[in-house]
Amino acid sequence: MLRVSTATSSSAANHPTTHAVDSVHSASPTDPVLPSAPSWADHAVSLAAENPQLSFGKQKTNRVVRLRGRDAGSTVKGVPRQRVCFAGRLDKDVTESNLASFLQDKGIADVRCTKLVAKDGRVFRTSAFRVSCSAVYESIFYTESSWPEGVELRDWVFRNDGQRQ
Repeated sequence: MLRVSTATSSSAANHPTTHAVDSVHSASPTDPVLPSAPSWADHAVSLAAENPQLSFGKQKTNRVVRLRGRDAGSTVKGVPRQRVCFAGRLDKDVTESNLASFLQDKGIADVRCTKLVAKDGRVFRTSAFRVSCSAVYESIFYTESSWPEGVELRDWVFRNDGQRQ
């Protein structure tokens, strides 16, 4: 066990939290155990409990679109954003053209479908697609009745891992 007493040296006097060790001896079963200091993780949890808006880690910043141009007669052309999603849990036999024609029949004229290929030799019992269309068809695109039963739609996550330039 470690016995600690407050130091009285001039250097320690300037720092009230500094302590000097009087002696060190091995702990016996009858010696009281000093409580350990709280960990940084415990401290972070207590801070987060005190202030729920406080977060630790990487924060995602949402960029606000201030305006969207509408001048159609301009010689400078803008490129509107595409709506992109991950469509999963489709039958393994569904092809890109099958899904595209299905969604075109639902009213999405410019739909583009790309069948995803499993990496690292993995094998799945269902197929998944990257599906995109223009923002004009957003209301149809995000309607449950526009998709086959059981299909799951999620937002496509764009990652910049530093490898692509």
